[in-house]
Amino acid sequence: MKLALFLISLALCVLSVSCAFRTQYMYQGTGCPSEAFYVSTRDLTTTCNATTCAPYNNEENVLSIKWECPTGFPTPVSKSGEIYISTFDDASCSATSKNRYEVYKTNVCIKSSVIFGPSYNSGKYIGCEKFILYTDDACKTEGSTNSLTMNTCGTDKKIYKCGSASGLSVSMMVMLLVAILGMFSF
Repeated sequence: MKLALFLISLALCVLSVSCAFRTQYMYQGTGCPSEAFYVSTRDLTTTCNATTCAPYNNEENVLSIKWECPTGFPTPVSKSGEIYISTFDDASCSATSKNRYEVYKTNVCIKSSVIFGPSYNSGKYIGCEKFILYTDDACKTEGSTNSLTMNTCGTDKKIYKCGSASGLSVSMMVMLLVAILGMFSF
């Protein structure tokens, strides 16, 4: 039943009848100067309006932002130095209830008193082990630490996944290894 509802909603989405997606890219600094430290794709109930790079509200000299309007959630990839967070509407984290897909750079200090404030001025994902909030804007003075659990639907209705060093998921690496070994069978 859930699969049928998912396929119907997907078909309607492709026909642009009932859904819109919005991808937000956030950059440290003005003018979108480097690779985004944060990318978030959301399933919207309204239409999406794409934008070019602009200063982020309330922190115009600290962050910049741009929006795109994709036709769906991105195809998950696995890249070293990134953490992937899927957020769901239901407590079982079923694929049909996904409403947000986020990508953060790991081991990168994110400076923003608006995002983390009012008590914190910066934050950082330490590998895929924990997320630390800092009271200063240089990720030096720890204020709060949150441990992360990978590949499990948590009480917050989120699944965290860690990017792999090769850019391939473990299952893809196993399939690749089996295919290579299969070439040498007699």
